[in-house]
Amino acid sequence: AAESEFLTDRFGATPLRATPAGVRKLLRSGDFDLLHFAGHGMADPADIADAKVLLQGRRKAGAVIQEYLSATTVSENAAWAKPGAARPIVVLNACQVGRGGEQLSTLGGFAKAFLQSGAGAFVSSLWSVGDEPARTFVEAFYDGLLAGDPVSVATVRAREAARAAGDATWLAYAVYARPDATLTCDGDSPGDTSAGSIPAVTSDGTGPDAPHVPRAPDSPAASDTSAPERTIAGSTETTPAAPLARPSSPSPRPNAGSSKGSAMTSKAVCVGINEFAHLPMSSWLAGCVNDAHDLAGTLMSHGFRSDDITVLTDAGATKAAVMGALGEMVDAATSGDRIVFTYSSHGTQVPNQPGGDDEPDGLDEAFACHDIRRAGDQWDPDTVILDDEFHDLFARVPTGVLLEVLLDTCHSGTGLRDLDEMQQALLRGRRPRYLPPPTRKGLDRARSIRALSPPRTTDHNALVELTKRGKGARPVLFAACKPSQTASDASFDGKSNGAFTYLFLKALAQTPDASRSELLTSVTAALKTEDFDQRSTLEGPVASKKVSFGQLW
Repeated sequence: AAESEFLTDRFGATPLRATPAGVRKLLRSGDFDLLHFAGHGMADPADIADAKVLLQGRRKAGAVIQEYLSATTVSENAAWAKPGAARPIVVLNACQVGRGGEQLSTLGGFAKAFLQSGAGAFVSSLWSVGDEPARTFVEAFYDGLLAGDPVSVATVRAREAARAAGDATWLAYAVYARPDATLTCDGDSPGDTSAGSIPAVTSDGTGPDAPHVPRAPDSPAASDTSAPERTIAGSTETTPAAPLARPSSPSPRPNAGSSKGSAMTSKAVCVGINEFAHLPMSSWLAGCVNDAHDLAGTLMSHGFRSDDITVLTDAGATKAAVMGALGEMVDAATSGDRIVFTYSSHGTQVPNQPGGDDEPDGLDEAFACHDIRRAGDQWDPDTVILDDEFHDLFARVPTGVLLEVLLDTCHSGTGLRDLDEMQQALLRGRRPRYLPPPTRKGLDRARSIRALSPPRTTDHNALVELTKRGKGARPVLFAACKPSQTASDASFDGKSNGAFTYLFLKALAQTPDASRSELLTSVTAALKTEDFDQRSTLEGPVASKKVSFGQLW
């Protein structure tokens, strides 16, 4: 009750009965700038999907039925991120629910759920805290923000206030936000909370410049005992904010035409998968479908007819559909033709299949299809495409055919050396396009295999082999990253794309006559400029790297 009174006094907040229906309705509306919960919570990193906060219960046949809000419910109901709009602050003042942990193929927890849904800042506790210390921290935190302190300073001062009050758990609170973000209001000053003044998190202390808001994070730690209050309070307006300047989506101009070396017939299969039938939404991606359509559009500007481009996305991109479309394209190709295959999705690894090639780390690379599902402790091979399968298919391409392959995915868990690295990527709005094995046992097995094997020097080994020793056509292979890195699903000017695909198309639009090596150099430079850790690669015969994209040699 004390926190509710404080919020009403400082922000003019509206108390809400914390029933499941009421909370879901509020989450769907996004009609608030500050969402504050005070009550009980629980979370176990080993079972983060079960993280929850206690809501108002209901009576049935004389018994009280407990009701909860889970991180999954947040993900399913909340979607507030809007270009050009400030984003709300979410505070869950409850035990443990600031924690994160592995959840099937990604990280899970409330922090990730709220930030990915569009929150500008998320504050919660990593372990159990008492009623009075919890109130001391959040009140000091809010007072700091209202005084104009950036989030980092307000957090430090709130922790100091909790420590001074004799709280042994003063470091319990985790704050996810830009350190320099500040609070501004729709009033005369950051501290003006008169009627009509609404708080918003911004990237500086001067007004409505939108912060670069992270798309998803998570955290550590342990047990429960907190205040029995269950109050959610929120305001009802949002403050408009200017979007960050980002490069616009590239619009490549047509290639220079049919100069010497141009192919006779051009066909393509472009695959992009954001949604997966048997995976939770937390494992879905955002930019892969855009990748497929953007690549198809670029190919049309380079002389491809729309009828000769097959675009497979989401439910249309099952393993059977992808392999069927590729098989038709490969079998129809004749010397002098050009065929292109692009794939944007999650990548993963599975233990070597009998009869497969000998991968350096004993794991086969695999590409996730829409119908990917678990089989025991690993992914079902009938729902992923192994690199050996692509190798066998592309080995059928006749000599004289130009085969270009662009893969915006990654397969190696070595690019995610620990949870901290994944958290940092998610905090910056960058989701790795990598699925670890679906169970803890499967993950441990993959890690043990990798630990006993020499490190990879290349990804997509089976396809790379074709570029060097193929009996038929030798493909040209662009890949999004090196084996020790992860490919990023990111956002550019409010639109989701793979970092590699977006920057590749941008470079191609700016210099359509550049050689493939020059394109690679441009993409690498852009990845550095945009502060991506991944570095794209190019594999193919030496002569192929000296001519432009789409050219025979």
